[in-house]
Amino acid sequence: MENDLLTRGRNALSTGAWEKARALLEDAVKKEESAEVYEELAWACWWLNDLPGVFEKRLKAYHLFLKNNNKLGASRTAGWTGLDYLEIKGEFAVANGWLRRAEHLLNGIPDSWEQSFIKILRAKWVTSLTGTGN
Repeated sequence: MENDLLTRGRNALSTGAWEKARALLEDAVKKEESAEVYEELAWACWWLNDLPGVFEKRLKAYHLFLKNNNKLGASRTAGWTGLDYLEIKGEFAVANGWLRRAEHLLNGIPDSWEQSFIKILRAKWVTSLTGTGN
């Protein structure tokens, strides 16, 4: 059932039905907490401008990915969290810490989408810090 709700929540996100997505994903997380549901729920919060919810759900996803030894998921979530700290809160040091976590989690892992993603985020962080990205 949780998987069906997750799929329906993802579909709602992909069509811009963010309130519906959040409701479906909240139902899914009530049935069974999972990193994947929290990851998608963070996106619903992001689209709905629920910034405290974004940070709360990303952190829960991150910890559950770690608990399940899903380094790619944890790295991806750490990367997005770092970007959120950079762009939403303007907290460069905290953003850097999250990006370092993301990079560390990828050590020794074969090539992946997450490795490229984290390198792009690192470049964004550097250009934000130096003011060269504007």
